[in-house]
Amino acid sequence: QRGVSDTNVANPDSIGLTSVDPASSFVLLGGSFAGGSGWGNNEFARARLVDATHLEIETATAGSKVSWQVVTMAGASVTRGVTSLASADTQSTVAVPTAPSGSLLLASYTSDNASGIAAAALMLESRLATPTSLSFARVQGGSNLSVSWELVQLPYATINGVASFAAGVSSLSPSVAGVAASTSVALSSSQGILGQSGARKVTAGQDVV
Repeated sequence: QRGVSDTNVANPDSIGLTSVDPASSFVLLGGSFAGGSGWGNNEFARARLVDATHLEIETATAGSKVSWQVVTMAGASVTRGVTSLASADTQSTVAVPTAPSGSLLLASYTSDNASGIAAAALMLESRLATPTSLSFARVQGGSNLSVSWELVQLPYATINGVASFAAGVSSLSPSVAGVAASTSVALSSSQGILGQSGARKVTAGQDVV
């Protein structure tokens, strides 16, 4: 199921769904469209599957259109929860039951930054740090983040990792073994702004990965 949420109409926006099984369903965001001249708290969208018939999309300030998809997959197993980073926090760790190898983490988040804060204060890195813990990290503070996360075990081969760009490096090609390119897809864990494209940033400008 898919659609576009408009937080200018309702924030949070409660979206009615044809009934799904939350235990085998997860949310993918396709990015948000918002006005303004710089990063602001209407840019960052958080998605939460509330129950079998309701998806909630929220921004800290109303005024974004957010593309969303709810995917239900036979054989998938999904656990979900919420966490937060206070303005001074650079990391949050969440304990989870032992995750099977290859599990996929998806996260989306709101930011209460009004405008003009460096990208480093806003970009969030989300990953499965150990089989029993999730890590949410950023380079510097400056805004309160509210995070929704989903830990997804798929009935297919899943490989995850972190690609680190050195200064001056514009692209990387991590080696991925045992994956058929014609039937595989790449997803970023952090979906707060640009859907399936996001990263933790050190720079002070508005560039993104």
